[in-house]
Amino acid sequence: VLLQVAGRRGRGPSVPVAHVAWFAAFALLAGLARRNTGLLGPVCGYLLGRHGWEAVRAWLGGKGKATWPGAAAAAGMALLATAAAAGYVTEAVYRFERTTRRFGAGLQAEVYPLDSARFLGASHAGGDAMAENFGDGGLLLYYAQPGRGQAAGEPARRVWMDGRLEVHSPQRFEWHGRVRQALRTPAGADGVELPPSVRFLVVRGGREETLASLMDSRRWRLVHVGPTSACFARTDWLGRDADDAALPAEADVSDLDLPLRPDGSVEGTPPARRRWYRQNPHSVAYDAGATLLALGRPARREAPPAPSPLRQRLTLLAARYLTAACAEGVVPEDVAVGTLALAHQHLSLHQGRGPLPVDVNLARALRLYAQVDLGDLERVNLQLIAAQRVHALVQAGQLDAAVRAAEELLQALPPAERVDPPRQYLELRDTLSRRLEEVRARLAAAGVDALPLPERARAMIAPAAGLVATALEQLRAAPRLEAEDRVLLGDLLLGSGRAEEARAAYRAAGEGAPAHLRLDLREALCDWVAGDLFAAAEALDGLAERSPDAAVLAARLALRELLGSGSGRP
Repeated sequence: VLLQVAGRRGRGPSVPVAHVAWFAAFALLAGLARRNTGLLGPVCGYLLGRHGWEAVRAWLGGKGKATWPGAAAAAGMALLATAAAAGYVTEAVYRFERTTRRFGAGLQAEVYPLDSARFLGASHAGGDAMAENFGDGGLLLYYAQPGRGQAAGEPARRVWMDGRLEVHSPQRFEWHGRVRQALRTPAGADGVELPPSVRFLVVRGGREETLASLMDSRRWRLVHVGPTSACFARTDWLGRDADDAALPAEADVSDLDLPLRPDGSVEGTPPARRRWYRQNPHSVAYDAGATLLALGRPARREAPPAPSPLRQRLTLLAARYLTAACAEGVVPEDVAVGTLALAHQHLSLHQGRGPLPVDVNLARALRLYAQVDLGDLERVNLQLIAAQRVHALVQAGQLDAAVRAAEELLQALPPAERVDPPRQYLELRDTLSRRLEEVRARLAAAGVDALPLPERARAMIAPAAGLVATALEQLRAAPRLEAEDRVLLGDLLLGSGRAEEARAAYRAAGEGAPAHLRLDLREALCDWVAGDLFAAAEALDGLAERSPDAAVLAARLALRELLGSGSGRP
């Protein structure tokens, strides 16, 4: 700005009025919102390239007649402006900033809740709609209109509210903000005050806490799920169409139940790929997976959670889409892998271990957590992943390993937080440490330390003990193990997510292992835990044909459900 002013007042040529108008217009746009500031860069670069050198000469009193510095400055500014524009157009800037911002014109179907808006438009159930994100109200106004009108001459379905299409008082915006905050907890979703005519609530994907709390709320029920959003209906709505049978009794997720393909993508969902012209592509697979994971989270109001076939299916689909997102390599690896690990962690709560020698979902989760570098928890999402890993170890019955992981979490915090750690991390570490001391004291009193190694190891890995890491260390240090004990060692390694080491232990057991231990099944589970899902499926298919038993059939069914019915042989 100063250079432009200097150019106007100096003895150099005046700046054309059009250039001043360009600058003023784009400066105004940049001042309207923080995300618009990038628009000012290319215009300023061009103007500085054209007039910057003359402005400098004017400041210097018009001295110096050489033209090459001005030409070099103009070329440099032009290149800088071109590079800035190319960085935004190709989204390279957003990729380097690790943000989810997008560039481009037109409707971004992979971002906005089009699926839920179209569902409401096709529904004949009465009642108004509200978008949890007030900026999505325009979509509902456009797509949700075809529903049946409440009365002749009235709009088919009113929308509360759209902050960009309607003029509202500050009190109205404050009210909507309070509603959004209340919806983040089940108790708030149960009691938040809403207009009597509002029956439907559309929530965009990415609002995980809101989606999960609405699923736990007794006031709302899920009536539609899409890759980018979910639609909920009030159970306490008192409109004249409250008993309208047009609404489904339960959300239909069959449109999302598409198989995982050998190339790592979900059928019908094109994988996101980086191109030179699109450096920050949008991962529909990750968005769909994160939305389904939030909706399928085990209910928090019941302990243990009540069985829910719908939640189990939602979590299963979440694991499938998140597996595809990890294969894409577009979403930052720690985010994609950590979210997939949480999906398997929740899937374990839904499905349990069954007749298998290990809980494959928990083993897979621990394997995935081990792939994330948690040595420096500078970013908040890494802290959440590290805490999830501790809870997964507790869920897997590995108390001693969980205490170690909690200590590692505290040591890896940034310096400021290491001095004054967050309270929840300290309480987690202290609670687990006290429980570990109690377990060790109880085992010592029972004389477990005097038992032979195999019996001692089995006592330490009992559910009431949870000293899996200690048992592993002692078994691996033993100079000689029987074949059956080597199988036990392999099971402990596999349950900890260390598939390659488990495979080596199984092969070391060799033919000396009893036939009922099914080493062939265990090796197939090693492929599954390591992430080679199609190799594991092929191995389980062969086992089911040659020598089926309950464990083989259960493993085959669980893996086929994860891959999807169209992933191979039924």
